[in-house]
Amino acid sequence: MKSSLLFFFLLAFASVAGAQKVCDTVTHVLSADSFKIMTGRHDGVVLDVRTPDEFRTGYISGAVNIDFRAADFEAEISKLDKTKTYYVYCEVGGRSRMAADYMTSHGFCQVYVLERGLRDWKQKGYPVTVPK
Repeated sequence: MKSSLLFFFLLAFASVAGAQKVCDTVTHVLSADSFKIMTGRHDGVVLDVRTPDEFRTGYISGAVNIDFRAADFEAEISKLDKTKTYYVYCEVGGRSRMAADYMTSHGFCQVYVLERGLRDWKQKGYPVTVPK
């Protein structure tokens, strides 16, 4: 009996000690105003999931472009540091929500989405960078 209890406690301890951080699987949606404030803190990565052609028409300053529709989307996302905070956007919000859902289901803990996308960002008068 004593050895069974000891085995149980050792197994329970090993499970707790080896457990990885469990992430929130909720995709956080932010208004353009909140997104601007959060990204202005420079404590995360701004991720544009539009196509490269869309990206060239203008993007939020400092954004990294990984095309949600590209065949290598999952491979490119897997290269990112899961411990960082990500601020994801697309043109109107659909792709960014799907991308963020994918990210949270694959171990990214801090993922925020720009509600109504870059279109709403621009309508609010917030700046975009247009490459030369």
